Amino acid sequence: MCIRDRCSDIQTIVKELVIKASKDQLYEKETDILNQHLQKDISVVLNSGVTPTNITQIIEFNPSVASNMLVKLAPSDKFSEYLDKLAHTNLSLSSLEVVNELSVKIELPTEFLTYYITNCIKSVSYTHLTLPTIYSVQISVVAVSLKK
Repeated sequence: MCIRDRCSDIQTIVKELVIKASKDQLYEKETDILNQHLQKDISVVLNSGVTPTNITQIIEFNPSVASNMLVKLAPSDKFSEYLDKLAHTNLSLSSLEVVNELSVKIELPTEFLTYYITNCIKSVSYTHLTLPTIYSVQISVVAVSLKK
């Protein structure tokens, strides 16, 4: 249990860092502070201001923070909404990193993994047609992620 003002201060700090995390990459110290507070309990995450809508921006700018948030949210009944947003994000190194991290720490639903992998394949196929130079990099990243 904590003193009311201290809890309020922590929650304010967390909310401010979540807002920043959805707009820009956090500094290492900010990431450490945010991750430290997010690890405490699910209520910190639930009251942090993270939503299924802004999780995609947090994934792109701060994948480690997004991973920690999603792991903490896994037992909640809103977790499927977050996974749905993640499944519909564009293929990027950050989204692959988050999915990889989640698959190591929690059991992800088969439906989510199937849909996400299908979208990765479609994205890589599209990249092959439009940006052939990036194609081989994406193939390698997806293959390594699937291998794990």
